[in-house]
Amino acid sequence: RGSSVIRALSASPLALHALKNDIAARGLSVHFSPNIAIISYNDFVRLTEKQPQQMAW
Repeated sequence: RGSSVIRALSASPLALHALKNDIAARGLSVHFSPNIAIISYNDFVRLTEKQPQQMAW
């Protein structure tokens, strides 16, 4: 919450998302910024489907 990086990102026009399972696995649920949307893996897949391809492997 007090991170200068989170404050800077929150002030930008970006939408911030984090995976719920990753947050739980690292015990960060209590310390998580309310400015970041917590999403499931299914939500993550939906987000990637909406966005143009950024990198080709």
